[in-house]
Amino acid sequence: MKKIRIVPILSILVGIYWLFFAVTKYGLWGNTSPGAGFMPAVVGILLIVFSIFILRTPVVYKTGALQKRAFYPLIAAVLALASVSLLGMIISMGLFVLLWLLILERFSFIKSAVIGVSATVFVYFVFRVWLMVPFPKGLLGIL
Repeated sequence: MKKIRIVPILSILVGIYWLFFAVTKYGLWGNTSPGAGFMPAVVGILLIVFSIFILRTPVVYKTGALQKRAFYPLIAAVLALASVSLLGMIISMGLFVLLWLLILERFSFIKSAVIGVSATVFVYFVFRVWLMVPFPKGLLGIL
């Protein structure tokens, strides 16, 4: 049994870094509105506070082999990002949702397809049609 403290300590250091540069370089407040450093300062403070809470929590992890299933989300995200250049952003993310629900969440194919297609259509209409955000189209040139 070994206590893992490396990640919260690194998170505290990153939070201090963000907070320092937010205050010294970007400024917290402009003339009438928040400055460029306001949000990095908020995120830095939250990162420091939550990391301190994690450090104070007596969580003990068993050392040993990692489960193969723990790497599935990482592999899925890498494959989804790699497929953007071929299929385009919207179709890749729709397939990502579909396969995530099928493989990781073990939903039925019908339920996964309905949720995946619904999410894809929703993202398309909100971002592409309504907000006119240009997404990468990929080699196929669709959507």
